[in-house]
Amino acid sequence: MKNTLPILLFLFALPTNAQIKHFRNGYVNFALSSHQDIAWMNVPDSCTEFRIEKLLLPSLRMLEHDPSYCFTMEYALTLEEFLQKYPERKKEMIQLTSRKRLDWGATFNQPYESLLSGEALIREVYLGKRWLKTQLPGCDFLTVFNPDVPGRSLQTSQIYAKAGIKYNVISRFSPGIYRWFSPDGSSLICKSNGIYCDYARTLAGIQNKEEKKNYIRSIVKSWDSYYEKYKIRKNLFFLHTDDNEEPYNYREIFDELSAEKNMPKFKYTTVSSAMSELISKKSEPIPLFGEWPNLWLYIHNPTHHQAVSMMRNAQRTLVYVEKYASIYGILTNSFDAYPQDKLNEAWKCAIYPDHGWGGNGGTITDEFFKNKFKQAKESADCMLNKTLKQIAALIDHKQEGIPITVFNPQSWSCTNNVTASLNIYPLNTDFEDIILVDEKGNIIPFQCSPIQSETNDGDIQIVFKADSVPSVGYKSYYLQRKTQDQSKRADVTDIDNSYYRVSFVPGGVKSIIDKRLNKELLRTDKFLGGEVFCTRSVGNGAGEFTEIQPITMEGFEKSSDYSPQWNIIETGKIREVRECSSRFKNSTIVQRVIVYNNLPKIDFEIDILGFDGAKSREYRMTMPLNQTESTISYEVPMGVVEIGKNDLSIPAGKVNTYLDYSIPLNQTPLRECQNWIASSDSSFNVMLSSSVGVFGYKDATSDPVCYPVLQPVLLASRRSCHWNGNWYLQQGTHSYRFSLSSSEGDWRNTHQRGTQFAEPLLVISGNTDNSKQKLLTPSYSFFHVDQDNVIISTIKKSEDDNGIIVRLFDIVGKDSNVKLWSFKPLKSSYSTNIIEEENNCMQGEGDTLPMKIGHHAIETYKLIY
Repeated sequence: MKNTLPILLFLFALPTNAQIKHFRNGYVNFALSSHQDIAWMNVPDSCTEFRIEKLLLPSLRMLEHDPSYCFTMEYALTLEEFLQKYPERKKEMIQLTSRKRLDWGATFNQPYESLLSGEALIREVYLGKRWLKTQLPGCDFLTVFNPDVPGRSLQTSQIYAKAGIKYNVISRFSPGIYRWFSPDGSSLICKSNGIYCDYARTLAGIQNKEEKKNYIRSIVKSWDSYYEKYKIRKNLFFLHTDDNEEPYNYREIFDELSAEKNMPKFKYTTVSSAMSELISKKSEPIPLFGEWPNLWLYIHNPTHHQAVSMMRNAQRTLVYVEKYASIYGILTNSFDAYPQDKLNEAWKCAIYPDHGWGGNGGTITDEFFKNKFKQAKESADCMLNKTLKQIAALIDHKQEGIPITVFNPQSWSCTNNVTASLNIYPLNTDFEDIILVDEKGNIIPFQCSPIQSETNDGDIQIVFKADSVPSVGYKSYYLQRKTQDQSKRADVTDIDNSYYRVSFVPGGVKSIIDKRLNKELLRTDKFLGGEVFCTRSVGNGAGEFTEIQPITMEGFEKSSDYSPQWNIIETGKIREVRECSSRFKNSTIVQRVIVYNNLPKIDFEIDILGFDGAKSREYRMTMPLNQTESTISYEVPMGVVEIGKNDLSIPAGKVNTYLDYSIPLNQTPLRECQNWIASSDSSFNVMLSSSVGVFGYKDATSDPVCYPVLQPVLLASRRSCHWNGNWYLQQGTHSYRFSLSSSEGDWRNTHQRGTQFAEPLLVISGNTDNSKQKLLTPSYSFFHVDQDNVIISTIKKSEDDNGIIVRLFDIVGKDSNVKLWSFKPLKSSYSTNIIEEENNCMQGEGDTLPMKIGHHAIETYKLIY
């Protein structure tokens, strides 16, 4: 639990002499558990040892000595740790779990849900429930736990429900029993104590047995009328859990309470068993709809920028590996090269850190978590490079020259500028004597770009437009020897092309006019476009309990204060690059604006150079928009939230005597995003693809303006909220990238653009293995769908055999009849649940599989070739 305040009892408002009616002939299902972050109360190794030696082993001894005793662990990683140390006890685990005396939470760990990508969130149940079922055959796992974090992602209920999970233990929410829906209609039954540990921590503080019984009686009485009102069954779920809680024995107290005339019977049970006895067909749990924005978002991206950047990169790249390694397996009729074990290990590293950054010994924990993400990223990059080269080696190139293969992992045709690094010496010519052509010999304009790293003779880096690269496919280009006109644009400060007119002033962009819409996009009376400001930001990691603590104006500074002049870095047919530099008090800020002559987008790059680690400082980039009555939207795992529309239907409310989450959710000033954020009104839509996961949308400084100011939060130096916690200072250099585009309408018209600008096309340069049989043409699509609202989330080899798993989801909220086209005819196909357990046989037609995807639905299919 992320606070140091004393735990106080919060009960429903009942007369002190209230009698038990509803529960009188029922049971109190007393479920013992113990909440523990992977590493919060101590460093990771110590916490692992505690879970094994002080939690599980004592529980096993009590299970042995008391046939009625039951215990529940919150996540699957605990079993993995235990079996690594005591593999000889696996049979015992199977027996106790199958008898429903031991229970395991159905996720791998307890993450920040909206921090993870959609496929990463699904890996929580792959490495959770699916793995548990392989280790403990014959058992099922029906409950997920994430009681510490005040936040739930929009599609979490659907992901878990479609893995066969039914129940969710939540917290920091008004005490009650709820049915939490995802927008497709999937739901989980949720139970909140208010604060998960209130009951156990209060009981632990009471020494007198009679007082303990009085307290338990008061809890039973407090829920009696609630269960009756909402027609919940007569079996009270009494959750007994706390941080690092060792097992308790309440047998004597249970016997005495059960013998009382007006009390229900008391029994030990597991959490899943207790949850299963709550709801009947007549029950009316309170319905919940929408996203619960995470209030603890400062603890990850802004305070652990480099670590989370590696995580985001790794989770995207692992999906690319799955897609193209599966395709290579189909092409070669062999999955011997499919890196199944490496993928599983990399996914485990990519989602390993939970919500317990910092904490006691937090410097060690944070470095441990960061190294997990680093391992995932390096492994993913290595696998992807190998896999793309394997496919590139199968391409029959008709054009001469050095081939450049551009891969598109998205499920739609993509157009974007790409950067290719290669060596021109094989052409035996100078740079001035080369051209770039496509597979048909058409000349493609390109531009030389400076190389930032160490180079060898002949190394060059070029930027060019890869046009209409096929869905889940590739397109080939060739660098050839020939004369090319390398005419340059005039060196001007402002930039004017067929898409935008961009005006610069010291410190930022003064104006962006969309020439297609004839609209001014920015309103720069207070902030400039792409400007950076730094101010005071005091907060304790995950310690903002009821609201996100605002920034203050102490030490405020912004780029325009220093009047930095813009310099021309590049000019050419492809793009214009401008750069300026400002010396802030604690760092140097470099701003870079890249305007493309061949695409309707503008990139903003920010470098924070040499941050000295000053405490309680925060950096944001600003994008002030010339809009009124705007709607702010942002991408979440496998969905989109429109603020004020898709927020949770009710606030979390009062959870005990000192925590009240009743602030309207549409007033939450910061949100977590995946690839993009967008702002639209009746005039135009602006989409900002983002390399960071946290953004603001309202002016948070003094004398706030009324129009939207998109503000990606770049960096924050804050302190862990653990009483022995560390500072997250992040000294050094940090780099960020954002892409701005504009259009009519809203995000529904541009969501593909937002994703592909955040997830660039993939490039393999140079000749590959010529010994391979050339099976492929220079341009090809391996899979595509015929509906723009449906996205292919992943294509991967089945966990159990050589079938191919394809997962799709609707992002705009539209029921669709969809056709999935595969480059190879299908023998058969099946619908499965989200962890690949087969359901129904599908009727395909050769290389096409028709299917129905409901609004907001996530659907998984297995293809047999």
